Amino acid sequence: MIKKIFKEKTNSLSIQFFRYGIVGGIASVVDYGMMLLFKEVFLVYYLIAGGIGFCAGLVVNYILSILWVFPVKTMENKFLEFAIFGVIGGIGLGLLTLFLWFFTDIVSIDYKISKIIAMILVLFWNFLARKYVLFHYAGTKKEETCSDTAAE
Repeated sequence: MIKKIFKEKTNSLSIQFFRYGIVGGIASVVDYGMMLLFKEVFLVYYLIAGGIGFCAGLVVNYILSILWVFPVKTMENKFLEFAIFGVIGGIGLGLLTLFLWFFTDIVSIDYKISKIIAMILVLFWNFLARKYVLFHYAGTKKEETCSDTAAE
């Protein structure tokens, strides 16, 4: 079971979401760390620092997602795949910025806490959009079941 969850390629939505959560956690650490670096050290405006962090996290997320989370490649053109991944991320960035602004400026929550809330909310958009737009499984239900159960 551990091998199936952590090592083997799978089309299982629950395992992919679990893995995406780990990848998202790693990318979030990069995102959050870069935001703090740019805001606290380089004194960049918090919304711009948040965008810089998001972009760094996006690159980390893409690399780990194609290596570990989503085994199905629906595009041969890696540049186009990353571009679409980036567009989905760009929409996520827009949502993240909106939530960050809302919780910080309107609700008056510290930007560090607002960022965490925004990241959690955007996680669901990013996973579902990437799963169903870029990395969907086009095989039959029987093939999916066989490939998932053969790994057990």
